[in-house]
Amino acid sequence: MFFDLRGDPVSPHPLSHFPRTHERVVQSDVFRYRYRRKAHGRLLKTHGLTCCLTGGRACALWGTTGRIPTDIDMIVMATAGSQEQVKRTLVADDARYYIVSSTNPRNTYKVLWHRVRPSVPCKVDILVPPVLSIPTIDAARITFVRHIPVQPLFSLLLLKLQAWNDHRSSRSSNVSVKQHTDAQDIDALLVIAVANDVNVAKEAWLPGSVLTIARARIWDYARSFPSSVDQWKKLGYTSIGMGGFR
Repeated sequence: MFFDLRGDPVSPHPLSHFPRTHERVVQSDVFRYRYRRKAHGRLLKTHGLTCCLTGGRACALWGTTGRIPTDIDMIVMATAGSQEQVKRTLVADDARYYIVSSTNPRNTYKVLWHRVRPSVPCKVDILVPPVLSIPTIDAARITFVRHIPVQPLFSLLLLKLQAWNDHRSSRSSNVSVKQHTDAQDIDALLVIAVANDVNVAKEAWLPGSVLTIARARIWDYARSFPSSVDQWKKLGYTSIGMGGFR
Protein backbone atom coordinates (compact mmCIF):
# COMPACT_ATOMS: atom_id res chain seq x y z
CA MET A 1 0.00 0.00 0.00
CA PHE A 2 1.34 3.42 -0.94
CA PHE A 3 0.24 6.83 0.23
CA ASP A 4 -0.12 10.26 -1.30
CA LEU A 5 0.83 13.52 0.39
CA ARG A 6 -2.43 13.49 2.35
CA GLY A 7 -1.79 10.01 3.68
CA ASP A 8 -4.47 8.47 1.44
CA PRO A 9 -3.88 5.32 -0.63
CA VAL A 10 -2.68 5.88 -4.18
CA SER A 11 -2.96 3.71 -7.27
CA PRO A 12 -0.29 1.04 -7.77
CA HIS A 13 2.91 2.14 -9.48
CA PRO A 14 6.12 0.30 -10.44
CA LEU A 15 6.81 -0.58 -6.79
CA SER A 16 3.50 -2.44 -6.49
CA HIS A 17 5.14 -5.77 -7.29
CA PHE A 18 6.60 -5.94 -3.78
CA PRO A 19 5.34 -9.09 -2.02
CA ARG A 20 2.58 -8.92 0.56
CA THR A 21 4.95 -10.54 3.04
CA HIS A 22 6.69 -7.16 3.27
CA GLU A 23 3.40 -5.51 4.22
CA ARG A 24 2.92 -8.05 7.00
CA VAL A 25 6.47 -7.43 8.23
CA VAL A 26 5.87 -3.68 8.24
CA GLN A 27 2.61 -4.08 10.11
CA SER A 28 4.08 -6.41 12.71
CA ASP A 29 7.36 -4.56 13.20
CA VAL A 30 6.78 -0.90 12.36
CA PHE A 31 3.21 -0.24 13.35
CA ARG A 32 3.25 -2.22 16.57
CA TYR A 33 5.53 0.49 18.05
CA ARG A 34 2.47 2.43 19.12
CA TYR A 35 4.50 4.64 21.45
CA ARG A 36 5.45 6.76 18.45
CA ARG A 37 1.93 8.10 18.26
CA LYS A 38 1.89 8.59 22.04
CA ALA A 39 5.27 10.34 21.95
CA HIS A 40 4.03 12.62 19.19
CA GLY A 41 0.84 13.45 21.07
CA ARG A 42 2.74 14.03 24.28
CA LEU A 43 5.30 16.33 22.67
CA LEU A 44 2.75 18.21 20.61
CA LYS A 45 -0.07 18.59 23.13
CA THR A 46 1.70 18.59 26.48
CA HIS A 47 4.91 20.40 25.59
CA GLY A 48 3.82 22.34 22.51
CA LEU A 49 6.31 20.63 20.19
CA THR A 50 5.78 19.28 16.69
CA CYS A 51 7.60 16.13 15.62
CA CYS A 52 7.75 13.58 12.81
CA LEU A 53 9.56 10.39 11.93
CA THR A 54 12.51 10.45 9.57
CA GLY A 55 15.16 7.96 8.45
CA GLY A 56 14.54 4.35 7.57
CA ARG A 57 11.21 3.99 9.33
CA ALA A 58 9.86 7.07 7.59
CA CYS A 59 10.97 5.51 4.29
CA ALA A 60 9.15 2.30 5.21
CA LEU A 61 5.97 4.21 6.00
CA TRP A 62 6.18 5.94 2.62
CA GLY A 63 6.35 2.53 0.97
CA THR A 64 9.98 1.47 0.51
CA THR A 65 10.87 -2.17 1.08
CA GLY A 66 13.76 -4.23 2.30
CA ARG A 67 15.19 -3.74 5.76
CA ILE A 68 13.07 -2.76 8.74
CA PRO A 69 15.30 -0.42 10.80
CA THR A 70 15.70 -1.21 14.48
CA ASP A 71 16.13 2.44 15.52
CA ILE A 72 13.74 5.37 15.52
CA ASP A 73 14.81 8.76 14.12
CA MET A 74 12.52 11.60 15.14
CA ILE A 75 12.69 15.25 14.10
CA VAL A 76 11.46 17.52 16.87
CA MET A 77 10.77 21.19 16.26
CA ALA A 78 12.31 22.61 19.42
CA THR A 79 14.89 25.23 20.33
CA ALA A 80 18.15 24.59 18.49
CA GLY A 81 20.51 22.53 20.58
CA SER A 82 17.83 21.26 22.94
CA GLN A 83 18.04 17.57 22.06
CA GLU A 84 19.13 16.61 25.57
CA GLN A 85 16.22 18.49 27.13
CA VAL A 86 13.75 16.70 24.84
CA LYS A 87 15.24 13.35 25.90
CA ARG A 88 14.96 14.25 29.58
CA THR A 89 11.36 15.32 29.03
CA LEU A 90 10.45 11.96 27.52
CA VAL A 91 12.19 10.08 30.33
CA ALA A 92 10.35 12.15 32.95
CA ASP A 93 6.99 11.61 31.25
CA ASP A 94 7.16 7.89 30.54
CA ALA A 95 9.02 5.22 32.50
CA ARG A 96 9.52 3.19 29.34
CA TYR A 97 12.07 5.77 28.16
CA TYR A 98 15.58 5.81 29.63
CA ILE A 99 18.94 7.35 28.77
CA VAL A 100 22.44 5.94 28.97
CA SER A 101 25.88 7.38 28.35
CA SER A 102 27.43 7.03 24.92
CA THR A 103 29.85 4.14 24.45
CA ASN A 104 32.33 6.75 23.23
CA PRO A 105 33.65 8.53 26.34
CA ARG A 106 34.39 11.64 24.27
CA ASN A 107 30.69 12.14 23.57
CA THR A 108 28.83 14.24 26.12
CA TYR A 109 25.34 13.46 24.88
CA LYS A 110 23.08 10.73 26.25
CA VAL A 111 21.54 7.94 24.20
CA LEU A 112 17.75 7.62 24.46
CA TRP A 113 16.12 4.19 24.52
CA HIS A 114 12.51 3.02 24.72
CA ARG A 115 11.31 -0.30 26.07
CA VAL A 116 8.89 -1.56 23.44
CA ARG A 117 8.54 -4.62 25.64
CA PRO A 118 10.57 -5.53 28.74
CA SER A 119 13.08 -7.46 26.63
CA VAL A 120 12.86 -5.35 23.46
CA PRO A 121 14.66 -1.97 23.69
CA CYS A 122 14.62 0.46 20.78
CA LYS A 123 17.08 3.34 20.35
CA VAL A 124 15.47 6.72 19.65
CA ASP A 125 17.47 9.49 17.98
CA ILE A 126 16.13 12.99 18.59
CA LEU A 127 17.03 15.43 15.80
CA VAL A 128 16.34 19.11 16.41
CA PRO A 129 16.74 21.43 13.39
CA PRO A 130 19.11 22.66 12.11
CA VAL A 131 21.15 19.59 13.07
CA LEU A 132 22.21 17.72 9.90
CA SER A 133 20.92 20.78 8.01
CA ILE A 134 17.37 19.57 8.66
CA PRO A 135 14.96 22.48 8.11
CA THR A 136 12.20 23.38 10.53
CA ILE A 137 9.01 21.70 9.33
CA ASP A 138 5.65 23.38 9.89
CA ALA A 139 2.98 21.12 11.39
CA ALA A 140 0.81 21.64 8.30
CA ARG A 141 3.47 20.05 6.07
CA ILE A 142 3.82 16.85 8.09
CA THR A 143 2.18 13.82 6.51
CA PHE A 144 0.25 11.32 8.64
CA VAL A 145 0.41 7.71 7.51
CA ARG A 146 -1.81 5.44 9.59
CA HIS A 147 -1.92 8.18 12.22
CA ILE A 148 1.87 8.35 12.46
CA PRO A 149 3.57 11.70 11.66
CA VAL A 150 6.13 11.33 8.87
CA GLN A 151 8.63 13.74 7.33
CA PRO A 152 7.47 15.27 4.02
CA LEU A 153 8.50 13.08 1.11
CA PHE A 154 10.77 15.45 -0.82
CA SER A 155 12.71 16.63 2.23
CA LEU A 156 13.08 12.99 3.32
CA LEU A 157 14.51 12.17 -0.11
CA LEU A 158 17.04 14.99 0.15
CA LEU A 159 18.03 13.91 3.67
CA LYS A 160 18.58 10.37 2.42
CA LEU A 161 20.68 11.81 -0.39
CA GLN A 162 22.76 13.66 2.20
CA ALA A 163 23.23 10.43 4.17
CA TRP A 164 24.37 8.62 1.01
CA ASN A 165 26.89 11.36 0.28
CA ASP A 166 28.24 11.37 3.85
CA HIS A 167 28.45 7.60 4.13
CA ARG A 168 30.26 7.05 0.84
CA SER A 169 32.84 9.69 1.86
CA SER A 170 33.60 8.04 5.18
CA ARG A 171 36.94 6.34 5.76
CA SER A 172 35.30 3.86 8.10
CA SER A 173 34.21 0.67 6.37
CA ASN A 174 31.42 0.23 8.92
CA VAL A 175 30.02 3.61 7.86
CA SER A 176 30.77 3.60 4.15
CA VAL A 177 28.91 0.32 3.65
CA LYS A 178 25.68 2.12 4.60
CA GLN A 179 25.76 3.95 1.27
CA HIS A 180 24.32 0.87 -0.43
CA THR A 181 21.24 0.84 1.80
CA ASP A 182 20.92 4.59 1.28
CA ALA A 183 20.93 4.09 -2.49
CA GLN A 184 18.20 1.46 -2.23
CA ASP A 185 16.05 3.86 -0.20
CA ILE A 186 16.74 6.73 -2.61
CA ASP A 187 15.79 4.67 -5.66
CA ALA A 188 12.53 3.60 -4.02
CA LEU A 189 11.74 7.12 -2.79
CA LEU A 190 12.34 8.50 -6.30
CA VAL A 191 9.69 6.20 -7.73
CA ILE A 192 7.26 7.03 -4.92
CA ALA A 193 7.91 10.77 -5.30
CA VAL A 194 7.22 10.63 -9.05
CA ALA A 195 4.02 8.68 -8.37
CA ASN A 196 2.96 11.41 -5.92
CA ASP A 197 3.65 14.20 -8.44
CA VAL A 198 6.38 15.70 -6.26
CA ASN A 199 8.27 18.54 -7.93
CA VAL A 200 11.07 20.76 -6.67
CA ALA A 201 9.09 23.80 -7.87
CA LYS A 202 6.52 23.03 -5.15
CA GLU A 203 9.14 22.88 -2.40
CA ALA A 204 9.87 26.60 -2.01
CA TRP A 205 9.50 26.25 1.77
CA LEU A 206 12.91 24.55 1.90
CA PRO A 207 15.87 26.88 2.52
CA GLY A 208 17.78 27.92 -0.58
CA SER A 209 20.97 26.52 0.92
CA VAL A 210 19.37 23.06 1.19
CA LEU A 211 18.19 23.14 -2.42
CA THR A 212 21.53 24.42 -3.69
CA ILE A 213 23.63 21.72 -2.09
CA ALA A 214 21.04 19.13 -3.11
CA ARG A 215 21.72 19.94 -6.77
CA ALA A 216 25.39 19.01 -6.37
CA ARG A 217 24.48 15.78 -4.58
CA ILE A 218 21.87 14.91 -7.22
CA TRP A 219 24.50 15.31 -9.92
CA ASP A 220 26.87 13.04 -8.00
CA TYR A 221 24.12 10.49 -7.51
CA ALA A 222 23.12 10.62 -11.17
CA ARG A 223 26.73 9.99 -12.20
CA SER A 224 26.92 7.00 -9.86
CA PHE A 225 23.48 5.73 -10.89
CA PRO A 226 22.69 6.88 -14.46
CA SER A 227 19.36 5.04 -14.39
CA SER A 228 18.09 7.61 -11.87
CA VAL A 229 18.45 10.58 -14.26
CA ASP A 230 14.96 10.25 -15.72
CA GLN A 231 13.44 10.13 -12.23
CA TRP A 232 15.25 13.29 -11.16
CA LYS A 233 14.05 15.01 -14.32
CA LYS A 234 10.46 14.09 -13.46
CA LEU A 235 10.97 15.78 -10.09
CA GLY A 236 11.79 19.03 -11.86
CA TYR A 237 15.53 18.76 -12.41
CA THR A 238 14.98 18.82 -16.16
CA SER A 239 18.42 20.20 -17.05
CA ILE A 240 20.37 17.41 -15.38
CA GLY A 241 22.66 15.35 -17.57
CA MET A 242 25.71 13.20 -17.17
CA GLY A 243 27.80 16.35 -17.41
CA GLY A 244 25.91 18.04 -14.59
CA PHE A 245 23.23 20.72 -14.79
CA ARG A 246 23.05 22.67 -18.04
